[in-house]
Amino acid sequence: MNRRRGFTIIEALVAAFVLAMGFMAVASVFPMAYRGSTLSANHVAAMQVAEGVLDRLQATPYGLAIPVSVVAPVTVRTTVEDAENDTTFTPSVTFARGGATADPNAQSDVATVTVTWREGTGARGAGVTKSVVVDGGVCRDL
Repeated sequence: MNRRRGFTIIEALVAAFVLAMGFMAVASVFPMAYRGSTLSANHVAAMQVAEGVLDRLQATPYGLAIPVSVVAPVTVRTTVEDAENDTTFTPSVTFARGGATADPNAQSDVATVTVTWREGTGARGAGVTKSVVVDGGVCRDL
C-alpha cells in the first residue's frame, strides 16, 4: 500500500476557501465600526452645539429677543480614523410657555433646543436627518 504524505489539491483549495471566508467576515466588521464612530462623533458634536445654544440663551436676559447668532447653523469638522468630515448642525429653539414675549410678566420658561443634521450623505446624496433635543430653564434676573 502506497501512503502519501501531505494534502491533495482539493483539500488545499477547501482550506484556502475557508480561510478566505474567515478573513472576509473579519474585514466586514471594520466599515461598520467606522460608521459607528462617525455617528458617535456627530452625536457628541450635536450635543455640544445644543448645550452651547442653551448656555447662550441662559446668558441672554429673559425678555429680550434671541440673537440670530444663537440659532445660526454651525459647521463642525470631526475626525474619525484620520478622515475629516464637515457636518452642518442647525439649531432651533422653542419655549414651553411661548417665551417672555408671549407673557411679559412671566419670570421663567423652559427652552427646548433641537439640533438637526444630515447623516450619511455620501456620493449619492441620500441621507437621514438626525436630531438631538436638550431642555433647560431660562429665567429673569431677580
